[in-house]
Amino acid sequence: MTNQHTSLSVGRSGELLALADRVEAATGPDRELDALVAASQIRAIEKTSFGAIEAWAAAAISNRWNFPRFTASLDAAMALVPQLHTLFHLCGPYSDNRSRATIAGGRPVCFYEVTAVTPALALCAAALRAQATNNTISEETGR
Repeated sequence: MTNQHTSLSVGRSGELLALADRVEAATGPDRELDALVAASQIRAIEKTSFGAIEAWAAAAISNRWNFPRFTASLDAAMALVPQLHTLFHLCGPYSDNRSRATIAGGRPVCFYEVTAVTPALALCAAALRAQATNNTISEETGR
């Protein structure tokens, strides 16, 4: 798997934000992005290095492992929304062929508004941005 975009090896929050940028810029559902999103969730649990996660994502694609279609399914993307957050707004596509998703929540309360080609891409990117902020707060507070 080649990574033509920003490196995702800049700490967990940076990885999530870079991944959110890629999801937001996608032109449609993308199984490589789905694999990277799935891998980012595993990393959150196992604290695995990103090199290992990138290898897992490549193996998941080549072996056709079953993982959620985060970039195609609203249900799968909704599962990424962190605790204490809610989907505030989801709409589109509008005349500009862009969909919008807004997630609100956290402590302190923040809003994460994203536009993308499809509602699932917008929701997925907004959820990753909310996770990145949660991670930054956790790192700063030690919780």
